[in-house]
Amino acid sequence: MRKITKRAGVMIGVAALGISGGVAWAAWSIIGTATATATAAEAHEITITAVADNGLVPGGAKDLVITTDNPNAFPVQITDWGTTNTVSDKGGCAGTWVTFAPPANPVVIPAGPGSQTVIKGASMHINTPDECQGAKFTLTAEHVKGLSMAP
Repeated sequence: MRKITKRAGVMIGVAALGISGGVAWAAWSIIGTATATATAAEAHEITITAVADNGLVPGGAKDLVITTDNPNAFPVQITDWGTTNTVSDKGGCAGTWVTFAPPANPVVIPAGPGSQTVIKGASMHINTPDECQGAKFTLTAEHVKGLSMAP
């Protein structure tokens, strides 16, 4: 049997280290590709209607019941009520005789149908003329802005 010299032993050790180092390098040098996709939800318009209790009189105020329908799968926070215009259905009676107060911010419209009440949210000016008796006042808000919220 042949005796292994120190020199041969060192050479075998270096060769073994080189082989194991090569295996380790191969394990760390794997290259691959990954792909991920996501689809954004589509935002749908929400509907907001408000009705004041019957019997609004000069100098008086009534609760305003706000009904909402949010067809989105997420709640929407109203950030700006936009431009509002109030009209009356009777000639000689201006819409400006009635004031509507929106709910206090932040207003969050939940997904689906809902409602909330603004206490004394509709008021009539004290000097409202007789021509406004029995009038129906309609508030229209245009360019209402909102933010989607994570459910």
